Amino acid sequence: MSDAAAADLGVCSLSLEIMVEPVTLGCGHNFERSQLNEWMTQKTRALRGRQASKGIHECPKCRAPFTKMPAVNLELKQMIERFIMPVQASTASAVFATPEEAAP
Repeated sequence: MSDAAAADLGVCSLSLEIMVEPVTLGCGHNFERSQLNEWMTQKTRALRGRQASKGIHECPKCRAPFTKMPAVNLELKQMIERFIMPVQASTASAVFATPEEAAP
């Protein structure tokens, strides 16, 4: 797996940013906790509480129902911190390197 493909695994599909507090829904999709919470709030307002008042929400990707905010997926969080954030940091430093720093 390439570094770019690995980094994509740690990206929230709602914010398109690296997840810091990833949560995994029952359907298997992962989201940044704060982004999923914001999405749930917006969806509740849009539905005027009809479905959400019953405590039923839908996955933003596949619409599978879920009833409560899942806990932070600690294993995924550790993988992101260990493997993806270092790749992102090294890529960012290479992009912003001066010509002298980039020369071999």
